[in-house]
Amino acid sequence: MRKPMTQQEHGGWIRVNPHDYDQPHEIGMADVEVNVFISPFEIPRGVRGFYDEARKRFMIEFKYITREPREVDDGGPPEIKTLIGRKTGRILGFEIDVVALHASSVSLRLGAIDQALEAVRSRSSLPRRENSRIASKVLHDRSEELFSAMASI
Repeated sequence: MRKPMTQQEHGGWIRVNPHDYDQPHEIGMADVEVNVFISPFEIPRGVRGFYDEARKRFMIEFKYITREPREVDDGGPPEIKTLIGRKTGRILGFEIDVVALHASSVSLRLGAIDQALEAVRSRSSLPRRENSRIASKVLHDRSEELFSAMASI
């Protein structure tokens, strides 16, 4: 059995085409519909998933045009820590305790991640809600590739 890759060994970014996610999003407010366009800084350019042997956690990270320091949001399920940008509030990734989560399928893992995203979204401004919506869509679109690293744990 192959040993899981550590964060230092893993570089496998999955490219995200920003044009797939920059479609206007309609929101309705009191009989008024507004099209919201997302800043290119809010759309991930890449995503990766890997097992971090040192932390004993499955990590999901998003890559954006710019980098920034991260902080942890513990508002979701206790087995998942959401990593958010300290300055922008963007979703930068997740740290998942797969043992505590007793995850047996990708859909279960995504359900728990969606709970964590909803916790962040409920406390966020409109741009942050849109960023978390796009992060969720990228995760669902790329789930098979992201969680393929789980097979070796």
